[in-house]
Amino acid sequence: MARSVVEITNTLGVIDDPYHPIKVYIDQPCQPGDSGSLVSLRSNAGIGIYCGSLSGATVGGHAGQTVGFAQHLEQAISVLDVTPHI
Repeated sequence: MARSVVEITNTLGVIDDPYHPIKVYIDQPCQPGDSGSLVSLRSNAGIGIYCGSLSGATVGGHAGQTVGFAQHLEQAISVLDVTPHI
């Protein structure tokens, strides 16, 4: 199912600091068990690693929404010092 990015945490360009996580919020959560899955754009470019859902969010002026969120992929690669396989 297609989802849309609704917000990305702003760390003012700091990517490699594990104490300031960059979260990518999507308009709908994924399914239980999807944690750790790659979240990608329609172009198949990866943007994050799915973490779970967040209830009570305000999206588009509507409070009380449940959204999904992912750890920013570039930050995860930097902090974990790994090389992704494409």
